[in-house]
Amino acid sequence: MSKYSQEEIDRITNSVSLLDYFLHLEDQGKVKYDTKKGRDYFFRTRDDKFAVNDKGFFSFNSNKGGKILKAVMTLENKSWKESLDFLAEFSFYSTPENIVERKKEYKIKDNNTSSEIKIKYSGIPNNEMLLAYFKERGISKEILRSYTRQIHYENNGKKYFGIGIENYSGGFEIRNPLVKIKIGKTDISEIRGTKNEMIVFEGMTDLLSFLELQRRNDNPANRILVSLNSITNVERFISIYKDFDGQLFLCLDGDKGGNWATKKYYRNFMVRILKIFVPFIPFLKMKILI
Repeated sequence: MSKYSQEEIDRITNSVSLLDYFLHLEDQGKVKYDTKKGRDYFFRTRDDKFAVNDKGFFSFNSNKGGKILKAVMTLENKSWKESLDFLAEFSFYSTPENIVERKKEYKIKDNNTSSEIKIKYSGIPNNEMLLAYFKERGISKEILRSYTRQIHYENNGKKYFGIGIENYSGGFEIRNPLVKIKIGKTDISEIRGTKNEMIVFEGMTDLLSFLELQRRNDNPANRILVSLNSITNVERFISIYKDFDGQLFLCLDGDKGGNWATKKYYRNFMVRILKIFVPFIPFLKMKILI
C-alpha cells in the first residue's frame, strides 16, 4: 500500500512543473529541446518526440501522454510508487539557476504570457488582409464576424494583429498569414449550441470551416462545437464535459496524436455516448455531418 495520502499525492504532483522536469531531462542529456509552437514546447530523443505544455505531455512515438506522474514513469522507467518518491524528492529542491535561465531564453511564462504579450484591441474583424487570408481557406467574412475577434497585440514592444477565437481561460488562439500563436493560457474553445450533439475539432480553422459549410447549406449552427487547440488538452476536455450525455462526433487529424486522442475519448465516454466517430476529412466532405 502506498505511504502517501491522496492529499500528499496531489501536493507532490502539483508542485513540479512538467517543463521544469523536461528541462531537467535536457540537463541530463536524455532529451533535447527542439522548438516552440504556440503554448507547446517540443523535445526530442533519438527515436521519439514529445509535446509539452502546462496541461500535459504527449509522446508521438508511443501515442500516449499524460501529466507529470506519467511522464516520470515513462521517461525514468519507474513504477507508480517509485515515480512519486522521485517527484517528492524533486520538489524539495528549488529550480536550478540554469533551468531558470533557459526558461527565460525559451520565453516560458508560468501558465500565462500576459507579461510578454499584451492585447491592445479586440473587435469585429475588418482588416482586408486578414479577411482575404481566411477567404483563401474557404472561410467567409460573415463567419469570421460572427464567431471570431480581430485582436491587436503587442509583443516585446512590437505590434501585431490577427484573427482569434477565445478559449475557456480567457486566452486567444490567433491566426494571421505569418504566424499561429496563443495569447494567455492554453485551453479549449467552445461555441455553444442548443442541440444535444457535440463536434470536436483539433484546431480553430477546422471549426470555422465546418461553420462555413453550415452557412452555405443554410443549416442552423445549433450543435456544440469545440476546438481542442492542442492535442494535449484532451484531459482538459474530459474534465469539463465528463457529464455530457449527448452524441459526440470527432473530427481529428488521422495521425498519431489524433488516434491517441480518439482512444482517450472512447475510454472515457464509452459507446453509449460516442455514437459516431468521424476522422478528420477534407473540407468539402464535412457536409456529411451537416
